[in-house]
Amino acid sequence: GGYGKYPRMMWNWSAGRVWSQVVPQKVRQLVAHLVGRTSTGSLGRYGSRSFLAMDCTPEAMVFDNFAAIRVSDQQSMLTPELRPLATLARAYSGSAALFNRPGAQCTLLDRILYADVKTYLVELLMKQDQMSMAASIESRVPFLDHKLVEFAASLPPRLKLRGFTTKWILREAVRPILPAEILSRPKMGFPVPFGIWMR
Repeated sequence: GGYGKYPRMMWNWSAGRVWSQVVPQKVRQLVAHLVGRTSTGSLGRYGSRSFLAMDCTPEAMVFDNFAAIRVSDQQSMLTPELRPLATLARAYSGSAALFNRPGAQCTLLDRILYADVKTYLVELLMKQDQMSMAASIESRVPFLDHKLVEFAASLPPRLKLRGFTTKWILREAVRPILPAEILSRPKMGFPVPFGIWMR
């Protein structure tokens, strides 16, 4: 649970469940419409990706919300004849099946992590492997030892994620040996400056 998307998903899902139980559907639809119309700026962007503007389903909140190109964006790029083919169900049926495979007895976080291990992380690790080999770098991913992965998967969610603190048990385990500025700094990935290139 090391990505910032996991605490956001958990919060969004919890708030969405309460929102859908407390607020009448007509009011929810009106709010979603209003939030969708004010999608400019950071507040509008966050609102359009929150429980206020989307259904509380794994296809919407878990998969589409963090997709590179959301289904609504795909629809806007397609011709009127092809637009009906771009749906949440068609786009995410495979991911939703993986999300549902562990069963309802599993926690939401564990179901999300399971689906990510089977989809997103596979793709991410293939890219990492190809890029490192292309640069003649022999890279290793020590946290992917299968025994460690199995152990981590067996841990209860409270040890993986605490509020908005990701990788909680790992941070606690290395606290005596790492400086505070390393433990508390934001996650650092290896993104390409795509936005700058496009501008």
